[in-house]
Amino acid sequence: MNASESIFLTQAENDKYALLMEIVGLKRDELPVKKRIELSRNNQPLVEDVNLKQVAMLLNRSYGSLYNMYMSIIGDLKEITGPDVDDIKTLFSVPTDAYHYLLVNKSEAFDFIKILLKGETVTFQEFWEAHDTSKATALRHLKGVRDLIRSFDIRMYYDPLRLKGDENKIRLVLTMLFWMATEGHTWPFEDVKRDDALKAFDVAIDRFQLEKPNILTRELGAYSIVVTYFRLLQGHTVSTELDGGFIRYPVPNMVSEYLKQPFEDQALRIKSILAQMTQEEAMAESFNIYDIINFGPIQIQDANPYMESYETRYKRYIPVIYEFVEAFIDQIPFDIKKYLNLDDANYQGFVQTMISMTMTTYMFKQDVTSVLAAQMMESVEYLKPNDVLKQNIDDTVDYLLINPKVSFLVKLREELVSGYYNVLRQMIQRFAPMNKVKVVVVTEQSFLGYLDLMTALNSVLYVDVSQSDADLMDADMVVTTSSIDLTGIVNPEAVMFKWHQNADSDHFGRMLGLLRGLWIQKSSIDD
Repeated sequence: MNASESIFLTQAENDKYALLMEIVGLKRDELPVKKRIELSRNNQPLVEDVNLKQVAMLLNRSYGSLYNMYMSIIGDLKEITGPDVDDIKTLFSVPTDAYHYLLVNKSEAFDFIKILLKGETVTFQEFWEAHDTSKATALRHLKGVRDLIRSFDIRMYYDPLRLKGDENKIRLVLTMLFWMATEGHTWPFEDVKRDDALKAFDVAIDRFQLEKPNILTRELGAYSIVVTYFRLLQGHTVSTELDGGFIRYPVPNMVSEYLKQPFEDQALRIKSILAQMTQEEAMAESFNIYDIINFGPIQIQDANPYMESYETRYKRYIPVIYEFVEAFIDQIPFDIKKYLNLDDANYQGFVQTMISMTMTTYMFKQDVTSVLAAQMMESVEYLKPNDVLKQNIDDTVDYLLINPKVSFLVKLREELVSGYYNVLRQMIQRFAPMNKVKVVVVTEQSFLGYLDLMTALNSVLYVDVSQSDADLMDADMVVTTSSIDLTGIVNPEAVMFKWHQNADSDHFGRMLGLLRGLWIQKSSIDD
C-alpha cells in the first residue's frame, strides 16, 4: 500500500475511491479554467455526465474492468444522496471526503480503532467473527493501521484488544488515525458533542495565550481533546515525572480550569475523574497539553502581547532547546538562510519547525515528526539521499552534544539526526533543489513578446531556463513556438511542449504540470 491509499480501506475499496477521484479529475481537466471558476463561484458540480468508455481509454483500462466498480460507486453515492437520486450531477457533487468517510465508516479497520479508543473489552476472535471474516483476512485488512501504530513503538494486544506503551504516543497515534479517517470532513465521535470538544480546545488556547488557529487546526485540536477524554475515562494518565526547570512557562492547572467550565452531559463523567486527580497528576496532564499545543507537529502562534517575537517566547520558556537549535543552525557548515534564500517568514517557519521537532523528539523519545511526514507526504519517501548533508548534520549534532547542559538529549542523538536530516532535505528540495529541470526555450528573441512565459518559468525554483541552442542536448524539456526540426541538436528524451502565442491559463497549467512531473522524476530515488 502506498502513501496515497487509505490505510482503512481494502484494495478493492481503495480502487473504487481512486476511480472516483480519476473521474472527477478527468472532468475537471477537460473544462477550461474560465468555466471551472464560473462553476465554483456558482457552487455548481464539475461532473455533468460520465462517459465510462472514454474514462477507460484515458486510464488505459478495459471498459469491463471499470463497469462493475463504477456501478458500485453509484450505489455508494446513493447512500449519501438518497436511493431515489439518479442524476449524475447530484451524485457527483458529493464531496470526495464524504465518499471516503462512507467507505471508511464501513471498514473493519475503523471499527478496530473505535474499540481501541473506547477501551471496549473485545477479543480479536470476537472482532473477526463479528465482521464475518477469518483471522487471516482481518489481519490483512488491519495491516496499515497496525503498521502505523507499531511505528510509534506502541504494542498491541489482542485478548482483549488494547494498546500499551507511552501514553503520549498512544494519544497522538489515535488522534492521527481518526483525522486520517475523516480529513476533518465528518465528526466521527458519537459519544461526544463536537461543540463541547471545540470549546474545550478553545479554553486551552486562551489559557496559554495563543493565537486562535484556523478552522481546520481547531477541528484537529478538538479530535485531540476527545482522544484525551476517552483515555482519561479508562484511567490512562501521562507520566507524572516532570523535568524541573526544563520548561519555564508557568503552566496553569488545566484540570482546575476544566472543572470550572459549564460543560454538561458527557463532560460530567470526565469531571468526576478530573476531580479525583492528585495535584501531581493534574499538573502532568497540564504540562502535556501545553507541550502538544505549543510544540506539537501543528504549530500555533503566540498571542501574548508582552512577547515581541517567537524568539522571545522560546528564549524565555525553553532556553536550553532554543540555544541548542540556534547553535545547530549557526554552526552547521553552511549558511542555511543564505543558501536556501529564505525570506524572514520562511526562515521563521523553519526555525519553529526545528524547535518543535526537537521538543517533540524529547517529549516522545522518538522522531515522530518524520514518522508523521512519511505517512502524510508520499514524496518524502522517494527523495534522493543527500550524503553530504547527512554528514554535516552528524558532525554538528555530535559537537553540540558535548555540552553538559544538553546531556538529556544524548540518548536521542540518532532521533535528532534523523529529524534534522528529514527537515533540511525537504527544505533543500523545495528552496534550493539540486536536481533542477533543464528547460530550453526556442522562440524568437523578443523580451516583451514572451515575457509572460519567461516570468512563469523563472518563478519556478526547480527550473533552470536557457534560450541558447547550445543547451538543447542537455534539455529535459523544450518549450517552442515552432515545430521546426531539431533532430540531431536536441536531447532525444526531452519532452517537447508547443507554446501558444497568447496562451490561456489552461496552457500555462499544462506546462507547469509537466515541469513538476519531470522534477519529481529527477528528485526521486527511482530515477
